Amino acid sequence: MTLRLINFVALISLVVSLALGALWVRGFWVSDEVLWTRAGGSGSEADELVWQFVAGGGQVGLARIHHHVTFRSPDDAALIRSDLERHTGVRRSSVAPAVGPRGAESVWNRLGFYGAWTTSRTRGVAVFTDGRSRVNAAEKVTTLRWAVVPSWAAVALTFVPSAWWLQRAWRRRRERRRANLGLCTRCGYDLRATPGQCPECGTVSTRPGLGTMGST
Repeated sequence: MTLRLINFVALISLVVSLALGALWVRGFWVSDEVLWTRAGGSGSEADELVWQFVAGGGQVGLARIHHHVTFRSPDDAALIRSDLERHTGVRRSSVAPAVGPRGAESVWNRLGFYGAWTTSRTRGVAVFTDGRSRVNAAEKVTTLRWAVVPSWAAVALTFVPSAWWLQRAWRRRRERRRANLGLCTRCGYDLRATPGQCPECGTVSTRPGLGTMGST
Protein backbone atom coordinates (compact mmCIF):
# COMPACT_ATOMS: atom_id res chain seq x y z
CA MET A 1 0.00 0.00 0.00
CA THR A 2 2.81 2.41 0.92
CA LEU A 3 4.70 1.67 -2.31
CA ARG A 4 1.57 2.27 -4.38
CA LEU A 5 0.99 5.58 -2.63
CA ILE A 6 4.59 6.64 -3.29
CA ASN A 7 4.26 5.71 -6.96
CA PHE A 8 0.95 7.58 -7.22
CA VAL A 9 2.37 10.74 -5.62
CA ALA A 10 5.41 10.58 -7.90
CA LEU A 11 3.17 10.22 -10.97
CA ILE A 12 0.97 13.17 -9.97
CA SER A 13 4.11 15.20 -9.25
CA LEU A 14 5.46 14.47 -12.73
CA VAL A 15 2.17 15.33 -14.46
CA VAL A 16 1.78 18.62 -12.56
CA SER A 17 5.40 19.56 -13.15
CA LEU A 18 5.10 18.92 -16.91
CA ALA A 19 1.84 20.90 -17.05
CA LEU A 20 3.41 23.87 -15.26
CA GLY A 21 6.40 23.65 -17.57
CA ALA A 22 4.11 23.81 -20.60
CA LEU A 23 2.29 26.83 -19.11
CA TRP A 24 5.66 28.45 -18.45
CA VAL A 25 6.58 28.25 -22.15
CA ARG A 26 3.07 29.22 -23.27
CA GLY A 27 3.13 32.17 -20.87
CA PHE A 28 5.60 34.05 -23.05
CA TRP A 29 2.77 34.54 -25.57
CA VAL A 30 -0.45 34.31 -23.59
CA SER A 31 -1.63 34.13 -19.97
CA ASP A 32 -4.19 31.55 -18.87
CA GLU A 33 -6.71 32.20 -16.12
CA VAL A 34 -9.04 29.71 -14.44
CA LEU A 35 -11.78 30.86 -12.05
CA TRP A 36 -13.90 28.72 -9.75
CA THR A 37 -16.82 30.55 -8.12
CA ARG A 38 -19.33 29.53 -5.48
CA ALA A 39 -22.23 31.57 -4.09
CA GLY A 40 -24.03 31.20 -0.77
CA GLY A 41 -25.54 32.98 2.18
CA SER A 42 -28.97 33.25 3.79
CA GLY A 43 -31.34 35.86 5.14
CA SER A 44 -29.88 39.33 4.66
CA GLU A 45 -26.42 38.05 3.75
CA ALA A 46 -24.75 36.96 0.52
CA ASP A 47 -21.40 35.24 0.08
CA GLU A 48 -19.17 34.75 -2.93
CA LEU A 49 -16.03 32.60 -2.88
CA VAL A 50 -13.63 32.81 -5.83
CA TRP A 51 -10.50 30.74 -6.46
CA GLN A 52 -8.30 32.18 -9.19
CA PHE A 53 -5.33 30.51 -10.91
CA VAL A 54 -3.21 32.54 -13.34
CA ALA A 55 -0.15 31.46 -15.33
CA GLY A 56 1.74 33.77 -17.66
CA GLY A 57 4.61 36.17 -17.98
CA GLY A 58 6.98 33.72 -16.28
CA GLN A 59 4.87 33.56 -13.11
CA VAL A 60 2.19 31.40 -11.52
CA GLY A 61 -0.39 32.89 -9.18
CA LEU A 62 -3.14 31.55 -6.93
CA ALA A 63 -5.71 33.70 -5.15
CA ARG A 64 -8.65 33.11 -2.83
CA ILE A 65 -11.22 35.91 -2.70
CA HIS A 66 -14.17 35.87 -0.32
CA HIS A 67 -16.89 38.54 -0.39
CA HIS A 68 -19.39 38.70 2.47
CA VAL A 69 -22.12 41.30 1.97
CA THR A 70 -24.81 42.27 4.47
CA PHE A 71 -27.93 43.92 3.03
CA ARG A 72 -30.62 45.97 4.66
CA SER A 73 -33.38 43.58 3.57
CA PRO A 74 -33.60 39.84 2.80
CA ASP A 75 -35.14 40.63 -0.61
CA ASP A 76 -32.05 42.55 -1.71
CA ALA A 77 -29.80 39.71 -0.53
CA ALA A 78 -31.91 37.12 -2.38
CA LEU A 79 -31.66 39.18 -5.58
CA ILE A 80 -27.86 39.30 -5.38
CA ARG A 81 -27.56 35.61 -4.45
CA SER A 82 -29.68 34.67 -7.46
CA ASP A 83 -27.46 36.80 -9.65
CA LEU A 84 -24.27 35.26 -8.25
CA GLU A 85 -25.53 31.69 -8.66
CA ARG A 86 -25.74 32.21 -12.41
CA HIS A 87 -21.96 32.63 -12.47
CA THR A 88 -20.94 29.70 -10.26
CA GLY A 89 -18.70 26.98 -11.60
CA VAL A 90 -15.43 26.96 -13.53
CA ARG A 91 -14.47 29.51 -16.17
CA ARG A 92 -11.33 29.72 -18.26
CA SER A 93 -9.93 32.57 -20.31
CA SER A 94 -6.73 33.59 -22.08
CA VAL A 95 -5.40 37.14 -22.10
CA ALA A 96 -2.20 38.98 -22.93
CA PRO A 97 0.82 37.98 -20.80
CA ALA A 98 0.55 39.39 -17.31
CA VAL A 99 3.22 41.63 -15.86
CA GLY A 100 4.28 40.93 -12.30
CA PRO A 101 4.05 43.53 -9.51
CA ARG A 102 6.55 46.36 -9.61
CA GLY A 103 8.33 48.25 -6.88
CA ALA A 104 9.88 45.23 -5.19
CA GLU A 105 11.22 45.96 -1.74
CA SER A 106 12.72 42.67 -0.59
CA VAL A 107 15.04 40.00 -1.93
CA TRP A 108 12.11 37.60 -2.31
CA ASN A 109 10.20 40.19 -4.35
CA ARG A 110 13.16 40.72 -6.65
CA LEU A 111 13.27 36.96 -7.21
CA GLY A 112 9.59 37.02 -8.21
CA PHE A 113 7.86 35.88 -5.00
CA TYR A 114 4.86 37.89 -3.81
CA GLY A 115 1.96 37.31 -1.46
CA ALA A 116 -0.57 39.00 0.80
CA TRP A 117 -3.44 38.34 3.17
CA THR A 118 -5.74 41.33 3.51
CA THR A 119 -9.23 42.06 4.81
CA SER A 120 -11.18 45.18 3.87
CA ARG A 121 -14.47 46.39 5.31
CA THR A 122 -16.71 48.89 3.48
CA ARG A 123 -19.98 50.36 4.72
CA GLY A 124 -22.77 51.71 2.55
CA VAL A 125 -21.49 50.09 -0.65
CA ALA A 126 -23.52 49.77 -3.85
CA VAL A 127 -23.78 46.33 -5.50
CA PHE A 128 -24.86 45.96 -9.12
CA THR A 129 -26.60 42.98 -10.73
CA ASP A 130 -26.14 41.78 -14.31
CA GLY A 131 -29.08 43.94 -15.29
CA ARG A 132 -27.24 46.91 -13.76
CA SER A 133 -29.81 47.18 -11.00
CA ARG A 134 -28.34 48.98 -8.02
CA VAL A 135 -28.70 47.43 -4.57
CA ASN A 136 -27.39 49.27 -1.53
CA ALA A 137 -25.61 47.06 1.00
CA ALA A 138 -25.08 47.88 4.63
CA GLU A 139 -21.59 46.36 4.73
CA LYS A 140 -19.17 44.45 2.51
CA VAL A 141 -16.20 42.48 3.87
CA THR A 142 -13.61 41.19 1.40
CA THR A 143 -10.86 38.76 2.40
CA LEU A 144 -8.07 38.30 -0.11
CA ARG A 145 -5.26 35.75 0.04
CA TRP A 146 -2.91 35.55 -2.89
CA ALA A 147 0.55 34.29 -3.79
CA VAL A 148 2.70 34.62 -6.90
CA VAL A 149 5.82 32.56 -7.57
CA PRO A 150 8.14 32.33 -10.58
CA SER A 151 7.25 29.54 -12.99
CA TRP A 152 10.68 27.94 -12.57
CA ALA A 153 10.13 27.67 -8.82
CA ALA A 154 6.70 26.06 -9.28
CA VAL A 155 8.13 23.52 -11.75
CA ALA A 156 11.09 22.71 -9.50
CA LEU A 157 8.96 22.36 -6.36
CA THR A 158 6.38 20.06 -7.94
CA PHE A 159 9.12 17.92 -9.52
CA VAL A 160 10.79 17.11 -6.16
CA PRO A 161 8.73 13.94 -5.42
CA SER A 162 9.33 12.62 -8.95
CA ALA A 163 13.05 13.37 -8.72
CA TRP A 164 13.23 11.51 -5.39
CA TRP A 165 11.36 8.52 -6.89
CA LEU A 166 13.64 8.43 -9.96
CA GLN A 167 16.76 8.59 -7.79
CA ARG A 168 15.41 5.82 -5.57
CA ALA A 169 14.54 3.62 -8.56
CA TRP A 170 17.98 4.18 -10.12
CA ARG A 171 19.74 3.32 -6.83
CA ARG A 172 17.74 0.09 -6.39
CA ARG A 173 18.47 -0.95 -9.99
CA ARG A 174 22.18 -0.29 -9.45
CA GLU A 175 22.19 -2.33 -6.25
CA ARG A 176 20.49 -5.31 -7.96
CA ARG A 177 22.95 -5.19 -10.85
CA ARG A 178 25.95 -5.07 -8.50
CA ALA A 179 24.58 -7.92 -6.39
CA ASN A 180 24.10 -10.08 -9.47
CA LEU A 181 27.70 -9.42 -10.48
CA GLY A 182 29.05 -10.30 -7.03
CA LEU A 183 29.95 -6.69 -6.20
CA CYS A 184 29.31 -4.61 -3.10
CA THR A 185 25.92 -2.99 -3.50
CA ARG A 186 27.17 0.21 -1.89
CA CYS A 187 30.59 0.94 -3.41
CA GLY A 188 30.90 -1.66 -6.20
CA TYR A 189 33.98 -3.43 -4.73
CA ASP A 190 34.62 -7.00 -5.98
CA LEU A 191 33.45 -9.40 -3.22
CA ARG A 192 34.61 -12.68 -4.75
CA ALA A 193 37.48 -12.94 -2.25
CA THR A 194 35.43 -11.66 0.73
CA PRO A 195 31.79 -12.61 0.10
CA GLY A 196 30.57 -11.92 3.64
CA GLN A 197 31.56 -8.28 4.03
CA CYS A 198 33.01 -5.56 1.84
CA PRO A 199 36.59 -4.74 2.93
CA GLU A 200 36.37 -1.33 1.27
CA CYS A 201 33.30 0.20 2.97
CA GLY A 202 32.32 -2.46 5.55
CA THR A 203 28.90 -3.21 4.10
CA VAL A 204 27.64 -6.69 5.06
CA SER A 205 26.61 -8.69 2.01
CA THR A 206 23.00 -9.91 2.08
CA ARG A 207 23.67 -12.42 -0.72
CA PRO A 208 26.98 -14.07 0.21
CA GLY A 209 26.48 -16.93 -2.20
CA LEU A 210 27.02 -14.61 -5.12
CA GLY A 211 30.40 -13.63 -3.79
CA THR A 212 31.86 -17.08 -4.51
CA MET A 213 30.83 -17.05 -8.17
CA GLY A 214 33.88 -17.16 -10.41
CA SER A 215 36.33 -17.72 -7.52
CA THR A 216 38.97 -20.45 -7.59
